[in-house]
Amino acid sequence: MQTKCDLGFTLIELAIVLVIIGLLIGGIVVGRDLIKVSEMRAQITQIEKYTTAVTVFRLRYGALPGDIPDPTASSFGLAARGTFGGEGNGNGIMEGVYGSRTSFDGAKESCGENVAFWMDLSSVGFIDGTFTLAKLDCSSGIVNPLTASSSPALKDYFPIARLSADNYVYVWSINGVNHFTVSGITQVNGSFGTMTPVAKMSVGQGYSIDTKIDDGIPKTGKVRTMYNSAAGNGTAGFTWVPCYSMVDIGGGVWEARYSMSAPDNVSCALSFQM
Repeated sequence: MQTKCDLGFTLIELAIVLVIIGLLIGGIVVGRDLIKVSEMRAQITQIEKYTTAVTVFRLRYGALPGDIPDPTASSFGLAARGTFGGEGNGNGIMEGVYGSRTSFDGAKESCGENVAFWMDLSSVGFIDGTFTLAKLDCSSGIVNPLTASSSPALKDYFPIARLSADNYVYVWSINGVNHFTVSGITQVNGSFGTMTPVAKMSVGQGYSIDTKIDDGIPKTGKVRTMYNSAAGNGTAGFTWVPCYSMVDIGGGVWEARYSMSAPDNVSCALSFQM
């Protein structure tokens, strides 16, 4: 006599199992998508908060954070400015140390306004975290290597991006226009703290953020796939990050588009016009 167990699964039972498996898989996919959306939103919100903080700071103190000169900075209880130009000259441009400490640009970081920017905002409580440049030997222009694991570490000078712990947020300028940038940083090292940026954002992440708050095109608008160039100067110190390809949009006109054929490719970084 055969029992029910001997007959194996019925078609109904198999259908139920398949439905359950499908629901589990669907739940995992949906959950993963929700996490990605949450990451995008958190990153956008972080940049928006920093933008608001800069606006409020400028209204209250009459200059950009990091750019406010002495004796004004000291009179407000902010840290004293550097003893050389590029650390608070009130010209409205984020500048870092360059060359022999008598020339400055927006493309290199540390020992200048690019780092003092975060120190000023955090010292008045406009942003979370505590940032400093006190450990940098700015008088000689020599910076001990800063990496994610060193002491002091990159996180002591730049906020970690909400997108991922591999990315940081820093400020710089090109042709007189200030930017926030979200990218990885390999190190800040050597004479005058030259910073080496690296792409640590996926193509899909870059596209999603750009689409939500700008035009979704990598080389136009206020959100662009570029970061500062350690080898550049104040007028040419940027690099296009290769997470796009040129597409013929008709009539022989070519336009840069995010390479969404490989959305998970980690080859992107974004700069947001301040």
